[in-house]
Amino acid sequence: TEQQMKSANMAQSFATGILATLLSVTFLDAILITVGSTTLSESMIIAGLVWLAASLPIELHGVAWSLRPWGLMVLNSANYLVGFLIAAYVLTVWPMG
Repeated sequence: TEQQMKSANMAQSFATGILATLLSVTFLDAILITVGSTTLSESMIIAGLVWLAASLPIELHGVAWSLRPWGLMVLNSANYLVGFLIAAYVLTVWPMG
């Protein structure tokens, strides 16, 4: 039925979103380890730079080529930035063994 198809699509979207987040956090962790970030401020700056280099340009392309509204780009970009900053906080502060 149509409801089952919507549920399947929602589950697939949710799983894809989790996978994308795990990949981003793993990549951010690898960068933080590689540069030797030990303080929260260093990690936040690096997370901001990763967002600036990787996420923001993709959102800008969405505005330029897919004709998405600027407001949606700002909202999505802010969401990704907050996500990167939270990930950097957790990766830096959380005790790892």
